[in-house]
Amino acid sequence: MIDGRRIVTTAWEGYRASVVPKDAGPTQVTECKRAFVAGAIVVLAAFKRVGEDDISEDSGVEIIAELDKDVANLTAEMVAGAAPPAGKGN
Repeated sequence: MIDGRRIVTTAWEGYRASVVPKDAGPTQVTECKRAFVAGAIVVLAAFKRVGEDDISEDSGVEIIAELDKDVANLTAEMVAGAAPPAGKGN
């Protein structure tokens, strides 16, 4: 549940418990956590950008809509098992 406290930490703990293999070694856990936190950083940066004075409400809505669309597309690719283009997303 998102209640404003430790949102990313709580989400990481849930992700680790449900997705990261129980027998994952420390390197795999660390790399998964780095990737997870990097995703959170990107989303946070987008939300910070939306809040800047030079961004209109309409532009802010557009940024969030594009973020939503991008996440939906990436999720669909993962579900379909699509490999990223060579040299991208590795």
